[in-house]
Amino acid sequence: MNKLWLLGLLVGMAGLQACRPSMELPRLPFSQMSDEEQIALVLAEVEQGFERRRANRVLAHISRHYKDETGLDYEAVSHLLNDRLRQYREIRITRMQPQIRVDGDHAQVIETLGAAAQPADPVATPPFDVQGSIVVYLERHADTWQITGYRSAS
Repeated sequence: MNKLWLLGLLVGMAGLQACRPSMELPRLPFSQMSDEEQIALVLAEVEQGFERRRANRVLAHISRHYKDETGLDYEAVSHLLNDRLRQYREIRITRMQPQIRVDGDHAQVIETLGAAAQPADPVATPPFDVQGSIVVYLERHADTWQITGYRSAS
């Protein structure tokens, strides 16, 4: 799996309600949600940001201390994300209900999902369609959860 789709799977998180009607996002104030609900909401916002091509919405949930198994840090993720959003127009992500495990101020989420995108310039960039599972790591920073890294679930 290439870095684009690992990033897409990570940050790849609009059809959230349509593809998982059993996973209703809470309507409570963030501070009144459980850790698991907060994390699910963060991942849903990242998914929506990616699909709506809003890099700042995605990056708002990525820790400045981000580091993943491929060596990407926050700056590299920011650059890669902006580059890919220029290369691809329509991006669709379908997620299964995540498995969230919280241990104090740290959490691990197993995400199983698929992602597909159509290039802005089909001659220069191929379309993609991938599926897979990853483990996303998060830490609580102040009153919110931020993504600090990921690894392949295989």
